[in-house]
This record gives sequence, structure tokens and C-alpha cells, in this order.
Amino acid sequence: MNEYIRSLQLEMLGCKQLVIALQHDAMYMRLLSILQYLLDNDCETPVVKREVFKAITTCKKLQEKYFGEAV
Repeated sequence: MNEYIRSLQLEMLGCKQLVIALQHDAMYMRLLSILQYLLDNDCETPVVKREVFKAITTCKKLQEKYFGEAV
């Protein structure tokens, strides 16, 4: 699982350098923080599920903010 999280994190960090608006977006930073937490900690399944659902909700909000459409 860690290799997939690390891959997603690297992609997001790369995107952050390309899209200036994301550099200071709190929701975007929240996503990166969730990924880092999951990488740094040996979490039990309920914690992973909670954080993944929180990340999904944040992704939906980011999509609405930048693309004006709901998922």
C-alpha cells in the first residue's frame, strides 16, 4: 500500500509546482498531510478508512472549487 500512497504523493507534489493556485490551498495541503500521515504511521483499518473518506471528500471540494462541478 505504501508504494501507491508514495506514488500519489509524488504526483501531487509535482502538480503543486505546476499549478500556482495549489501552492497555498489549504484543502490541497490537507490531502498531502493525510498521505504523509498514512505513510508515517502503521494505522489500523478503521483509521485508514476514515482518512481515505476524508481525502475523497476533500478531492470533491477541490474539484468543485477549481472546475465548478460536483462529482
